[in-house]
Amino acid sequence: MILTPAAPDLLIIGQGIDGGIAPLASALAYGLQEKGWSCAIRYVGRPVPSKFVSIDQQRGIDSQAIATGKARSLGEVWGLIRSIIPVARVVRRNRPTAIIFAGFIPALLYPPLLRPFTSAKFILWDHAPQNTFLKIKQLVFPLALNCIDRIISNSRSTALTMTKYFGISPEKITIILPGVDPARWQALAPAASLSTLRIVMPARLDLNQKDPITLIKATAMLHNQGVKIELTLVGSGIDEVRVHKAIEAEDALDYIHLVAHSDDVPSLVAQNNVLCLSTKFEGLGLVLVEAMLARRVAMASRVSGCVDVIKDGVNGFLFEAGSVDDCAAKLKALQNLTNLQQIIEDAYREAVELYTPQSMIENFQRVLEI
Repeated sequence: MILTPAAPDLLIIGQGIDGGIAPLASALAYGLQEKGWSCAIRYVGRPVPSKFVSIDQQRGIDSQAIATGKARSLGEVWGLIRSIIPVARVVRRNRPTAIIFAGFIPALLYPPLLRPFTSAKFILWDHAPQNTFLKIKQLVFPLALNCIDRIISNSRSTALTMTKYFGISPEKITIILPGVDPARWQALAPAASLSTLRIVMPARLDLNQKDPITLIKATAMLHNQGVKIELTLVGSGIDEVRVHKAIEAEDALDYIHLVAHSDDVPSLVAQNNVLCLSTKFEGLGLVLVEAMLARRVAMASRVSGCVDVIKDGVNGFLFEAGSVDDCAAKLKALQNLTNLQQIIEDAYREAVELYTPQSMIENFQRVLEI
């Protein structure tokens, strides 16, 4: 009798129940499962509906969401502490050969507590430059770092900040570009003429990182100059009230729209011809990749993460972060560019080539099997 080797077990602990990390974690688990891994996922984060748990379970993946509490509250802190119990339970039951901590908070919290009970390889999948609450992170992260075997960064920017802020050797870091399923973006109809600028910004309303205020003011400036322009902000978050007040302050409710939540962002992108990510920092602006796949103009602040995706004037456009004047000027200039369609097509080809789920999965498999 020939025994079939057991499938290696992988546990992914994702930062957030919905949002940027969750779809990547879900896609990675499914892709590795197709390659023979037995995968489990635990999404840990603020209480929101999760579409990924049901998607995972339909694919035969052991998947659950662990809700903490409201953003930046004691309930969130207590919820994170309580999450240690169900996370430890799945580690004890599955005995994984590798655990991926998808996001900085899981990598900060769980490794020191789990290391005494498992010999699994610990991997931090870092998704953002760690430049917020930096002094606290530099104080507490070394303990977790001693337990982590490998770091995977999703861009050159995130890798550089790991070295800069925490002294991590570049040899311990692997850059793996995230994968985006192109199908739903490629299916969109061509964008309308830029005679009217129709701009969309899909991003959570958290002013600690995102900067919709600059884009709101730039849009209002162009409108007051007689430019035909509309802006749709797609997303919800703790600063929703402040963003709405900023729109009211510009008397712009007629042409700046706030869509608090959408499960169908592609349909909203389809109604627009420019995607603009006004932000303070990113790990890697995946919405920019999605814009490129949808053959929409991709524009962003000139900050970490965004500069990893966009080469100004080549496959998209960058403006100085926080500059209303520069943002407005770059948007207005789009209407007079004679080579804009070539830039859009070049961006599309680059996105198709670089940001494939298959490449992401294969690169992860190589790291896991070392």
